[in-house]
Amino acid sequence: MAWNSRWIGNDSAVSWALDGNWDGGVPIPTETADIDYGNSLITTGMDQSAVNTLTIRTGLQFGGCIGAAASPLKTGTATTFEIKSPKASTIALWPSTCTELKILSANTGTYAVHLVDGTVTTIYILAGHLFIGPGTVPTTVDKIFCYGGYAYISPTVHLDEVYCYGGHIKGLCQIDEQLYVGRAGVYEHAADADPNITCTVNVMPGGRLLLNSEGAAVTKIIAWPGGVVDGTQVSYQNTITNMDIHQGATVTLNAGTVHTNDPVGFGAINYQGPGTVTRTLPI
Repeated sequence: MAWNSRWIGNDSAVSWALDGNWDGGVPIPTETADIDYGNSLITTGMDQSAVNTLTIRTGLQFGGCIGAAASPLKTGTATTFEIKSPKASTIALWPSTCTELKILSANTGTYAVHLVDGTVTTIYILAGHLFIGPGTVPTTVDKIFCYGGYAYISPTVHLDEVYCYGGHIKGLCQIDEQLYVGRAGVYEHAADADPNITCTVNVMPGGRLLLNSEGAAVTKIIAWPGGVVDGTQVSYQNTITNMDIHQGATVTLNAGTVHTNDPVGFGAINYQGPGTVTRTLPI
């Protein structure tokens, strides 16, 4: 895809809003902006919230930064981001609405890509570190597809669907619609008692669900053959409303786990740690 504006600022250039830093001028609505080289610390002129339907791409040779947690790049509606910058120290974003956020490559620092706030339809993670939140208002994400890398999701994030087929997601947020974890993916539920996972969790072959929460509740877990559910890393009592266990799944829970309803299926649960088993298993 051709670009309309391309960053040409030198390493001392800091302003997004300065025409001289761009070949083609400061990006305007419906344009594609490329930042593909250099070490510019782009930290001023960050309020671009009037610029809509903008596509922003960062490249492999960009080793600077865009924004910061306290002053992220604000963009208008229907923005698309494509991040491919493992050398960049941080890319901090606040889109009014974002159609797609694609993290193809980023570094492994905590705030390599930082979605501070905003509304995002779909996030794709292939490599690098993504930090979501905590914004001044709840950040809303419809779907996350994770195939590699690491994502940390703050408690204030409103998340509908998660598909973790690689990498590691540490979620402290509520998930409302569905969570699939499989292949080589790891989803770590690390929230406090609230928020909870209010959807069905499918732990597919090769996937790992870690219940590292401090007393949170999960509405339903389906552990498929080859899937792993591990709730033994913390001593807090967790509540699982419904659980289906298929033969070949590995399920190890804290002994204090509360089952609102008896687990069903053909697999077994191994209980470890302190507490009282509330159901007699295996089943």
